[in-house]
Amino acid sequence: MIRSRIVTKIGHLTHNQVVAGSSPAGPSTLTSHSFVSFDGKAIRGAIINMNSNDGLEWLLNEIIDGNPNVIHYMNNANYLQYFDYKTNDLPESLHPDNIENDLDNQALNRYIYRGSVFSPGIIASARDFGNVAAGIVAGRTGMPIIARGVFDGKELIDTGTLEPAVSRYAQNIGLNMGMDLYLLDVAKKIKYGPKI
Repeated sequence: MIRSRIVTKIGHLTHNQVVAGSSPAGPSTLTSHSFVSFDGKAIRGAIINMNSNDGLEWLLNEIIDGNPNVIHYMNNANYLQYFDYKTNDLPESLHPDNIENDLDNQALNRYIYRGSVFSPGIIASARDFGNVAAGIVAGRTGMPIIARGVFDGKELIDTGTLEPAVSRYAQNIGLNMGMDLYLLDVAKKIKYGPKI
């Protein structure tokens, strides 16, 4: 029951928060930067599977149902780690140790930006799903501004830069979803009492 409400909520939230516009010719992207690299260039050749909801299933199972705490998430969400959806099931040939030339880099980018259905009429890149997850975890703390500040501080320490727009747009969608999930969690505790 709660899971179906969350799936419905995902569709409702994204339709109200999508940055990119709808197109009568096809689906919308989750954000205007869903298939744009950090340097602002469109990713060419990304595979978008309109029959796949793999990213959404990962988000529902690992993040929404799994409900990782913010510390556990942060310690396991770096590149190639458990919560780094964009590199889940990364082929060995695309592992950073095996990247030898620009063609390999392009293939890696196509993998990281592979797309699937986020909600009816909306597609998202694998990078989007990971960034939405970060936002959900931050929002679900009940202290989203503090959690978001911790995430930004970690990014600054890890990379020397703040999160780019390609990440922030999807994180903000997740942040709003996470705040709604926090309120659902609180309502359940009020109705059923705290876990003992």
